[in-house]
Amino acid sequence: MQLANNKWRVFGTGWLIDWKKPKRTHNLSEPFYLYLATNLHIAVALSNPKDYAPFNKASIGNSLTTVFCLGKYINPQLFKLRTDVSNAFVSIQTSTIPKTAFVARDFVPLQNRGNQWVAPVRASEDDPALAKSYLDFAIIEVPLFLHNQMDKQIYDHFMRPAINTYERLGNSVGIFAYQPMASFKRDSYFALGYPQVESNIAALNLNQTEVKPTRPEDVAQVTFKEPWSVDHHREIPTLTTNQLTTIKTKHFSGSKLSWPFDHTKSFKIKNKWLGQNYQMYGHGLGIDQVNLRKGTSSSLVINQKRQIVGIYFATVITNPKKAVRNDVGLVQMLRFQGEGNSLNPN
Repeated sequence: MQLANNKWRVFGTGWLIDWKKPKRTHNLSEPFYLYLATNLHIAVALSNPKDYAPFNKASIGNSLTTVFCLGKYINPQLFKLRTDVSNAFVSIQTSTIPKTAFVARDFVPLQNRGNQWVAPVRASEDDPALAKSYLDFAIIEVPLFLHNQMDKQIYDHFMRPAINTYERLGNSVGIFAYQPMASFKRDSYFALGYPQVESNIAALNLNQTEVKPTRPEDVAQVTFKEPWSVDHHREIPTLTTNQLTTIKTKHFSGSKLSWPFDHTKSFKIKNKWLGQNYQMYGHGLGIDQVNLRKGTSSSLVINQKRQIVGIYFATVITNPKKAVRNDVGLVQMLRFQGEGNSLNPN
């Protein structure tokens, strides 16, 4: 995903978590809604005055989001483009700006109750206000109007294959890992996303041309003049997974060192959003030997059994000045079997 205004661009992976078909199938004026899971620190870059309350009040530097694109590594010939590139990262601008469907926040009561096992954490040493709870997880709602050429191509080539895969898997929560907390450290993990790396892979940008607002409540995008362009040498999102730096091999390897942790005890990550201090609560997964660069945010993390474990949200750099680094990746776990009020240290 790419969100941009007149000053900056924000990249992050978004993966299809749900969708909603139009009530009237043959009425092209009704949108097909996509729901993309991502990190909250990516979703906060979305500044849409027509967003759902209270998210319509969010703004970074009073700059409104004017461009939203979805991209995928795919064969550009599917889009009938005259190019010698056989495979490229194809980015398509949607006809409207998305909205915020869900944010994981305020799920822990601030009152100190007798049976509350994690006491509220203060926002900072010099701030007496208690921080509210949050997880680095959000869902963005993207409307696709199928009479629009660009939206239709996103649906046909990006989303329809993903929906077909979900349906083949049975649309079940069985595709998510669901196991005791202590057992996660015995698995291997892979990041499925588009981290930014220096690459000579071609990037094709398909942009809206002369598109007007489809509905009054949707925000029209700033359209580019050129319908598409090819860029061979720039920092772009591309496919990758974690690789051990201590092993000299060209083959990617899943991380084999991991451990579950309590957000309030291990990293104590804090944030501020909509004028409110937030403290990360709940359980996460730490993965050793990731060494992933920027842009890994929101990547889907699976185990060796091809089950969804969680969503990648941060990298902790352990040896920034050393040639061999051992960065730790932090993953927000989505499902696990509870084991009481504390983590099993074993």
